[in-house]
Amino acid sequence: MLIALVVVGHMLSGVMSDASGPVVMWIYSFHMPAFVLLCGYLSRSWTGTRKQAAGIVTGLVVPYVLLQAAHAAIAALRGFPFALHLLDPAWTLWFLPALVAWRLTTPLWRALRPSVALGAAVLVALLAPLVPDLGPRLALARVLSLLPFFVVGLLLTPEVVARLRDAGRGPSVAAAVVLVAGAVLALPTTRSVPLALFLYIGPYSDLPYPTLVALALRVLVLVAALVATVAVALLTPRRRTWLVRAGAASLSVYLLHGLVIMPFRSTTILRSLDTWWWVALLVVGGIALTWLLSTRPVVRAFEACVRPAWLSRALVGNVERTS
Repeated sequence: MLIALVVVGHMLSGVMSDASGPVVMWIYSFHMPAFVLLCGYLSRSWTGTRKQAAGIVTGLVVPYVLLQAAHAAIAALRGFPFALHLLDPAWTLWFLPALVAWRLTTPLWRALRPSVALGAAVLVALLAPLVPDLGPRLALARVLSLLPFFVVGLLLTPEVVARLRDAGRGPSVAAAVVLVAGAVLALPTTRSVPLALFLYIGPYSDLPYPTLVALALRVLVLVAALVATVAVALLTPRRRTWLVRAGAASLSVYLLHGLVIMPFRSTTILRSLDTWWWVALLVVGGIALTWLLSTRPVVRAFEACVRPAWLSRALVGNVERTS
């Protein structure tokens, strides 16, 4: 369900009208924090072995370089000069260098007491935006600002996750109420609250608030995102559905949907679809795109392109044999 929200949110962000604005703000208020928390949970066993380090090279660095080139090629086809800027991630690709940074620091967070690790991560997220030059280069702003969610994921145990999954009807109803309340709250605040508050891409000075107000809002945003993430976890289907399959292929779907949507974002096509009816159709289209990109043939073909076996062997050798 989470990756479907990511795709829908990115599709609607190209519209940003009175009709789509509340939906975009609602989704953006928690979708990437939840995604980062999930990646933290899946990184719990990362200790820095040679095999795991090789996995970062072949699974994150190589796809990042190839997809940066693909985005540059798409821009060139649309009349822009071909420019490959590896330090400036293209749109959704910021997540790859961010995940590299988070995973490389995983042993450090795991070595600390849970309370110390979480406290330090929260302090980093709150204090880093005080630096005026904090920006999108190598996704540094997001690496630091979203760090608490990655650390929370690292600290989760399978037992806690199992309790969430088996929480029963009452907590699930409460979770639905929380998410609906968030959506209702987004309706009147879309015009007065900048979306940048939920993007984690720059310093507090970029926001239209005094520094202390921006810092207080960051605290509220972090707490709200965590609450919404728990609500999404409670509502995630238990049985095997296509949404669960899409979740298993989350990273591939995440990386591939950017290539599909990006060509339309700088045109008037999406911006002209600014009525409630079109927004509803775009939501359905985003869900359908998630399903399509999560199908086995698409995932296999995509991974063969961004993680070519010959390049992996050339870079890291036969890790299975030497590790």
